[in-house]
Amino acid sequence: MGVKRVKVRVGAQAEPGENAGGETRRGGAVFLIAAGAQYLVHGAEREAAARQGVVERGDAKGQHAMPGGPLDMPDPIAQRCQATVGHVGHALEHVICSYFVLIYLRLSIRFVLPLRCAMPSARHPARSPSEADAADITARILLETESVLFRPEDPFTFTSGLRSPVYIDCRRLISFPRARKKLMDLAAELIARHAGFESLDAVAGGETAGIPFAAWIADRLSLPMLYVRKQPKGFGRNAQIEGELKDGARVLLVEDLASEGTSKLNFVRAIRQAGGRIDDAFVIFNYGIFPQIDTSLAAEGITLLALATWWDVASTAQRLGRFAPGQYEAVESFLKNPEAWSKARAAARR
Repeated sequence: MGVKRVKVRVGAQAEPGENAGGETRRGGAVFLIAAGAQYLVHGAEREAAARQGVVERGDAKGQHAMPGGPLDMPDPIAQRCQATVGHVGHALEHVICSYFVLIYLRLSIRFVLPLRCAMPSARHPARSPSEADAADITARILLETESVLFRPEDPFTFTSGLRSPVYIDCRRLISFPRARKKLMDLAAELIARHAGFESLDAVAGGETAGIPFAAWIADRLSLPMLYVRKQPKGFGRNAQIEGELKDGARVLLVEDLASEGTSKLNFVRAIRQAGGRIDDAFVIFNYGIFPQIDTSLAAEGITLLALATWWDVASTAQRLGRFAPGQYEAVESFLKNPEAWSKARAAARR
């Protein structure tokens, strides 16, 4: 019986790629040894040979064919049978090869899937790939510097009275030079992408947390820096804006974070009253769970730019295993409905 060696190569050898979910390897070779299709036609060949007068003799002197006769003529039925079985054999070879190729692909390629999809990226449908990468990097930095905390068992209380299982303190970032440098690079890229390269005349930091970040961003954008007080200082020039603000100057407001947008509106109005023009505000972190901030800023003609939200931080924390058992579910519940979660926690403590 004939034996056919079949060599199947799938893809090309590639270096393992790095990603959030692990490595993916492709390529390699599969060597398959399958029995040839000849055994399928063996019976038909013998039958045809017998019908054509080929006789096997067992004597020691050799083998001789019988005298020719009517059976010496080719048998069309046997030929058709042999051809048909031959085609079937070749088809079977292809099926066997394809089967083993599929097995190889299934065993050698590891598909990268998210551990969980409870916090989908659809929260930011307008994001570009670079902005999504920036959000992931920002979330990692916030976690590494312990600028975000998760405490659903003992909730934090905001100034508004809202109870929350999460808390963020971007002021900590000023103590981490490498982290803040990366964040300021990402901020400059985001601002240039949305506001343009020559569409700003000054950068203003909001008192007080926005001041250091405004200084670093102004340096990267090569622009003058200002800062805005929460209210006029009440003596001297009674100024609310410190620094030189030229009339009609296009100003970018910078703060560390945004929750409901109240302080942003105060700073925006102060800049406009002093003769400045403002269309954009930047924050490192936007809560992303209070819809009123979008409507209130939009009413003033302000576009809010942010590197990350709570959805980004929670998703990254879960992927990196930063949650204690039960914390993820509590945080997710809060982010979906902060008011309801806060009221439920307040009622449980009574």
